[in-house]
Amino acid sequence: MHKIKVGKTGSAYFSDDLRAEGYVGELEARPNACALVILKPGAKLRHVIRSLEILKEDFQHRIEMGEE
Repeated sequence: MHKIKVGKTGSAYFSDDLRAEGYVGELEARPNACALVILKPGAKLRHVIRSLEILKEDFQHRIEMGEE
């Protein structure tokens, strides 16, 4: 899991490895009631959907393993 630090002024700090993966510049974020998705610049929505499906499977697996 990666951590993103947000300061009191609203500035966000992304770790070096996230920046190296292309999460730099003006990023688009899609929040809802309990989650926030930060899109990589240029990501195609079909790839975002597949990535979310993979995350959902991982979360479900962790729940089954008792890591909730």
